[in-house]
Amino acid sequence: MFEQFGIHQGTVEVLILVGIAIAALGVVLMLFWRHILAGIVAIFCIYTFAQHIPEEPAKEIAKTVAPVEKVIATETKKLIDPKEEFMHDCLNVADYNEEQCKEHWADRQSEEFLIKHGKDEKWVTNQ
Repeated sequence: MFEQFGIHQGTVEVLILVGIAIAALGVVLMLFWRHILAGIVAIFCIYTFAQHIPEEPAKEIAKTVAPVEKVIATETKKLIDPKEEFMHDCLNVADYNEEQCKEHWADRQSEEFLIKHGKDEKWVTNQ
């Protein structure tokens, strides 16, 4: 029908789709113009605050901070006598008296104790 005026069918279809899009956009703008305007203002404010440049450059602020000293922590271990450690544990944990703990220590150190248990792997601590 429009070909007699020199307009192709594809062009007419595009014009109709563009007209529908403009009409839909117009309806949306008329119904929601307040929300759209509020969104534009919010985006403008966020953009403005995001581009803020402080009056004092960061380099000058860094100069006012005291330099950090490098501290190397060294771990010092107090060497504990195995007998003292055993006695401490025996008195506090096992609730024995001092005489009983000394007897246990003596049994533990005696050769008979090692022979009696056949130097089982659970008694040997450093292999």
